[in-house]
Amino acid sequence: MTGSEAVTRAALEARALRHLARREYARTELRRLLLRSCADQVLVDAVLDRLEAEGLLSDARYAEARLRSTRQRGFGPWRLRHDLQRAGARVDDDALLGDTDWREVASLALEKRFGSQAPTSPKDWGRRVRFLQARGFPGEIIAAVLRAHYGNHQPEFPAD
Repeated sequence: MTGSEAVTRAALEARALRHLARREYARTELRRLLLRSCADQVLVDAVLDRLEAEGLLSDARYAEARLRSTRQRGFGPWRLRHDLQRAGARVDDDALLGDTDWREVASLALEKRFGSQAPTSPKDWGRRVRFLQARGFPGEIIAAVLRAHYGNHQPEFPAD
């Protein structure tokens, strides 16, 4: 290894550590970032392998951090799955998602956005449904949360 290769590797490791100091990254996500500054894929993979071996880079830890962030911000399991896939995290997302009470997360998000007032029109009802859908909650959770919040209250739909 020549002097310039050692500096490049050291600089690449320093760049990777600066990224990891700010937040957790999935391996694929950090690889994309490092490839912007270094075209040598073999070198980037070697640096990432070393970081994983030292326990500084972990897809599982990244997934746990994303899970905490997703729950805290009021997003659902579909949003989390999408984020993990986009980042390239290789984790068992079914096991990760299983420990979370997604109905509670959806309920808190609904309460924060709309308060406790029941919808008064089909338009208001649809607004609540679309809000939870956009947050990444599946239909069965949305239905359960709306029933829990508003009972069987259904707005009157006008006759055609």
